Amino acid sequence: MYRWRLEPTDKLPAGKKMTVGELVARYGSTKTGVRTTTKQGDNFVQKLLKQTEFSGRKIGNIRTSDAKIYLIKRQEVQYSQNREGRSEHRFNHMVARYNEIFRIQLPNITPHVCRHTYCSNMARSGMRREASPCRETPKRSSTSWGTAKSA
Repeated sequence: MYRWRLEPTDKLPAGKKMTVGELVARYGSTKTGVRTTTKQGDNFVQKLLKQTEFSGRKIGNIRTSDAKIYLIKRQEVQYSQNREGRSEHRFNHMVARYNEIFRIQLPNITPHVCRHTYCSNMARSGMRREASPCRETPKRSSTSWGTAKSA
């Protein structure tokens, strides 16, 4: 396999002056015969990338590790947003369906409210904090962890 490395006295190839954002846009323009949803996804990624400082960095100044670090951070943010957004959407949908069917309306329920209720109920039932999946003590509970008495 033939490999070459630029020396400090060599001129940079034309592509090395390109930014990450320009490279991604150029790559997207070369994709043909893809579905509409794929194009929409690519456009979404390009918009996300444009919002970061990474988009404006020159290709010649980026190491592989820089790109990996950026992708890892992006995935962590995306995962947490998807997880929170999905559960929030499901709760809102369930409440809306319930309120369409029954006269007594439910208030807005969030995943935080459900977790708080679950942890409070576990504390009232007498479950020890160490054995509970809840990591923090419920703040509005009249019963503290491990002091509830079983009936």
